[in-house]
Amino acid sequence: DHKEQHQFCNIKYARAYYQSKNAITGKPLKKIICDASYEDIKPHVDMALKGYPVNFEHTIYDVHNQKQYISVDYIPDIDADGEVIGFIGVGNNITAIKKAQYELEAKQKELELITKVDPLT
Repeated sequence: DHKEQHQFCNIKYARAYYQSKNAITGKPLKKIICDASYEDIKPHVDMALKGYPVNFEHTIYDVHNQKQYISVDYIPDIDADGEVIGFIGVGNNITAIKKAQYELEAKQKELELITKVDPLT
């Protein structure tokens, strides 16, 4: 909502933050995520609460301390009078995509290095 309090969360979101859905619902965003993450996403939250849709990438760490890449969309929730009453957050885990991108970039750099060193090319 406009006070950054969770009105709803699904089980995947709750698990990402090692909590139950009931433990998250009604709690402020700042109480659920760590301070560093909150500072990272706060500008996006502010934009959504001003009525602008937002898309950004964010990283979190899973229970095995593995970095997970998340694509996040914040969609403003606007009432019948045109007032922003909050926003809906949707996150998608894009870790596999990011890993594939990094691997491709590494292979491209390797190929560039090989072609620069090979006097026949």
